[in-house]
Amino acid sequence: KLSALDRDVRDWATWDDAYAFVEDGNAEFIQSNLVDQTFNNLQINVIAFVNTSGTIVFAKAYDLEHSEQIPQLAGLQSHIGADGVLLRQVNADEGVSGLLLLPEGPLMFVGRAILTSDAKSASRGMLMMGRFLDEPEVAHLQKVAQEEVAIWRLDDSQAVAPGAACALPSAPTPITVCPLSEERIAGFALLPDAYRQPALIVRVSEPRTTYMLAQTGMTYFFDVLLLVGIVTVGAVLLPLERYVLSRVARTSAEVSRIGTLGDFAQRVSADGSDELGVLSRCINSMLDALQESQRAVQERADELAALHNTALDISASRDLDKLLETIVERAAQLLKSPGGALYLCDAQQQKVRCVVSYNLLRDYRGVCLNYGEGAAGTVALRGEPLYIDDYRTWSGRAAVFEADRPFGAMLSAPLIWQGSTSGVIEVLAPTRHFSPGDLNLLSLLADQAAVAVENARLFGEVERLAITDDVTGIASRRQLFTAAEREFQRARRFERPLSLLMLDIDHFKQVNDSHGHGVGDQVLRGFAQVLKRNLREVDVLGRYGGEEFTLVLPETELAGAVQCAERIRLNVANAAIPAGRHSFTLTVSIGVAALTSETPDLASLVERADTALYAAKLVGRNRTLAG
Repeated sequence: KLSALDRDVRDWATWDDAYAFVEDGNAEFIQSNLVDQTFNNLQINVIAFVNTSGTIVFAKAYDLEHSEQIPQLAGLQSHIGADGVLLRQVNADEGVSGLLLLPEGPLMFVGRAILTSDAKSASRGMLMMGRFLDEPEVAHLQKVAQEEVAIWRLDDSQAVAPGAACALPSAPTPITVCPLSEERIAGFALLPDAYRQPALIVRVSEPRTTYMLAQTGMTYFFDVLLLVGIVTVGAVLLPLERYVLSRVARTSAEVSRIGTLGDFAQRVSADGSDELGVLSRCINSMLDALQESQRAVQERADELAALHNTALDISASRDLDKLLETIVERAAQLLKSPGGALYLCDAQQQKVRCVVSYNLLRDYRGVCLNYGEGAAGTVALRGEPLYIDDYRTWSGRAAVFEADRPFGAMLSAPLIWQGSTSGVIEVLAPTRHFSPGDLNLLSLLADQAAVAVENARLFGEVERLAITDDVTGIASRRQLFTAAEREFQRARRFERPLSLLMLDIDHFKQVNDSHGHGVGDQVLRGFAQVLKRNLREVDVLGRYGGEEFTLVLPETELAGAVQCAERIRLNVANAAIPAGRHSFTLTVSIGVAALTSETPDLASLVERADTALYAAKLVGRNRTLAG
């Protein structure tokens, strides 16, 4: 629901007319676009335009059920106005969404920055749309889910929840499940609001179909058995007491023992070819079916438990390479397969590349297949799981596997992330066949794996962005000073020399003013590459800010640092730095400072080098001065 609402809000918020309206509040926009029919078309109850200062330019609430405007919502100002936190959370790239608990009821909302149609302007505020989670909406959810759904506020002291005897969810345990009666079972979930505070409790209940079927089956079984016993005893009570009743009593005792122990692996005695023998064999057939059913249920429970444990393991991993190996190993263990492989998709190149080859006859890592080629390429192209009974005779097998044909039965499932195939996982069974349930189980694991892989990728990207300057590719300011502080403390503790250089590109502003910031960024990257070619492995280089760079030189006295600075200055002056269709020759001013016994901390060392840099620029630039 929020995804659909987010699409509507994005369409409205990224619109030149809305961008102008939030600035001038013109009435023509209101009359043309903010009429009652708009609320019916969008299926929303609330719309609000808020400028960057927190002033609500326009807000309107509408009752969809009665088709009438409703008074302004109490308490909405505190969430979206100047004092509210939601406005501060919205930026040009990301919106804000979730639940708000208003006096009128819980409100599902989405807020996005108001931009021009090309989405390249500065934000002029926030557009918010919302839909009340009222009875019609709950009824709609119930219709979609085809289950009984109930929702109530956590702070509603008057609400009485059916099944209140169950343990309701709380922050430590946001989801609980408990039986309501012999016939129904319910699950309770705690939903947070936009501030991540517990807000609503959702209950979904459904019939206990499996439990009731099992109860009915056992009832029918014992009813039929009792009826057969009564009829048999009544018909042949005295004449056949010696030959029949004792056998019936024995069979009854055996069945009772099986029922008491619940051990469907036991069997009743089935000697003789008469009716009692046939009956005993029928009972044993029923016990065979019950045992098989119990085994299937237990296998399913074991598989789901293993799948759950596997999902927990892979969701906790943040190392992408290790995660990919764990996914394949767990898939092989889950499906009792000796080995498998995992491919990652390149949608742009229309190829899949093997990144994990687990316990196969040879290492297939690095093998690339086109979309539609082999099992992995076929699954990547179609986005659907694939079961191959015997890969050795399958007509679509890839040529790269022709030499050894190591596979028999094979299962392949796509890793789907946000509607696109990001990878393919395969498991094989050279000496046995898989079942349709195995393919379904692998697909469930693939769904969990897709989320875990994307989380690991995002974690790696965030970690990289946290320590790397995104323009130059060298250490960010934060990472620079973390490493510099470490080197400073080491030099101070072991009384070793340490020097620091502050470098500033001369007249760099002219590059940006004349050629634009895009070319300027390319020049910064080229300058950083020149610096890197003049470094030792132990040196620490980072971007201080703008066109200023900092270089930490461990185990280097002042004289050596000045010599290093001069070498860098000359190499920069002699280097032609390409940037698009242009080539630039730069000069650099450098300030040098070395650690002394009077240097109290790293900040003082940086300040001395920066002062020397400033002096170098004052006396003409393109030179090195020591401070």
